[in-house]
Amino acid sequence: MAEAAVATARNALIELGQDLFGDFKEVHKTQLPTMSEPEIANLIYQRIQQKIAEQVAAAVKQAAASKTTPPPAPVIAVCEAPARLLPASTAPALPPPPLEPPAPDWAPVPPASITASPAPVVAQPAAPDADEEAEATGVVLELADFVPYTPDFTPAAPSATWPAWFSDWMSQQENTDFANEFTILQILGRTGEPYRSLVAATAARLLNLQSARSGSIGRPIEHLIDLGWLIREEVQWQSTRLHLLCLNSQGLDAYRQLFGAEPAPQTLALMLARHSSAQHVYLILEAQRILEASGYAVERYPAGNETPDGMAYPDLVAKFEGRTLYIEAETTSSKSKSSPDRHAKWARYRDLTHGQFYLVTANRTGSRALLSELRFWAQSTRQTFEVYVLEIALGPGSGWSVWQHSTIGG
Repeated sequence: MAEAAVATARNALIELGQDLFGDFKEVHKTQLPTMSEPEIANLIYQRIQQKIAEQVAAAVKQAAASKTTPPPAPVIAVCEAPARLLPASTAPALPPPPLEPPAPDWAPVPPASITASPAPVVAQPAAPDADEEAEATGVVLELADFVPYTPDFTPAAPSATWPAWFSDWMSQQENTDFANEFTILQILGRTGEPYRSLVAATAARLLNLQSARSGSIGRPIEHLIDLGWLIREEVQWQSTRLHLLCLNSQGLDAYRQLFGAEPAPQTLALMLARHSSAQHVYLILEAQRILEASGYAVERYPAGNETPDGMAYPDLVAKFEGRTLYIEAETTSSKSKSSPDRHAKWARYRDLTHGQFYLVTANRTGSRALLSELRFWAQSTRQTFEVYVLEIALGPGSGWSVWQHSTIGG
């Protein structure tokens, strides 16, 4: 009990330092494991005194400058958003869709995978990760012919042909996170898996780490993003942040340099080429996951279909018991229900489905908003159709039970 109390007090001191400075664990990660509680407390005191001294010095300098130098004229800076770097898509890209509405008010359930298997439990302490994404407990990807990193590993490409950026990375093999970066790069290159949580869980198992949320996984992912090898997209709901990942063109080339093989198609990149937001992509991926778990065969990249009102592009096409379902995934809409674009969208969709609407929403709130829009459209155009709604928040079911039925119009 005494040892437990000491450990609790020690951890509380470390967490206090982290709360005060934000970088306490990272900056002092080599010192903290060997420091006593009084030494940690003294370190926190010294950091506080240093911070106070810096703030006082900055205030004095600013006050002195304000007496001798007139305030500068305001400068208005115009910043351009960086373009998203995506690898060439092997799936057909659709015409540019309308602007996507804001992030939906929902929290998707943790992802699963048809290639997943239980992960063994390895007794090893793991540092907390700043990422608030939920860890996919006990679920990992199976990689055939996985190549673990060893110091004598030789990339497939001859060193004389390496581009400078790849040579710079290979020169960092002594870095403690290099093997972890190598592993994460290999997972993404082998699978194209979009869920960060699943990539992290797989890396943790392959590296014999207990937790996918350890800094040993978080730091390498952040470094690969900083290098410009990974794209990360965030879906946020209140305090929960969920992330999607893919290799960009340089990350794909790094994989080729290492293994001499073509990487797997990157799901996130292909989906972003067809859909306008990470929120929409996430909703579609979750819909596919739930439908497949419920017994459906699902096409993630369906082709467009000609209708009397123009081309219709469903988000997913699913097959079950001999029937083909054309599925639309709808985030919470901020657009007017009387928008001509929305009316045209539903007209094309009705032509495509012959009045059998299969729709995906995040939760009950999203379903009510969507059904309200459809009732308004049905009333203004004198339409009648059947609506079947799948709510992501309810999770997988069995067969037709995943759909909630309503008749609109009439």
